[in-house]
Amino acid sequence: MVTDGLEAVQHAKRLVWEAYQDKPAGGLIPESSYFLSNVEFHGPAPIDRINGRDELIDGVYAPLASALPAGRRLPYLFLGGVWGGDVWVAATGTIEGALRRPWLGIPPAGDPVAVRFGEFYRVVD
Repeated sequence: MVTDGLEAVQHAKRLVWEAYQDKPAGGLIPESSYFLSNVEFHGPAPIDRINGRDELIDGVYAPLASALPAGRRLPYLFLGGVWGGDVWVAATGTIEGALRRPWLGIPPAGDPVAVRFGEFYRVVD
């Protein structure tokens, strides 16, 4: 067993977990300091690809938190590993709340919604 790799993965998992815990909007907006300034985001349409930390927060996380003001992240799978020499963390789960404002062209109905998410983070430095 490679303990250095295991320790790096455990550290990376802690960083990603902390990025969402006890944060504004019920953890829907991660701390921007956890992302490199040149972060790349590859997501579903109509978001598609976003480059840059501010664009990521402003274009993905802030609109989601605005639409689901009492939303909560509920991860049900959270794991990490080393691939290609890089440390990766992956999470999947649901974001649950009541849609109060339009989001991605979906009109608000105020009814409870559950949005599935899947995320992969390459953890650097």
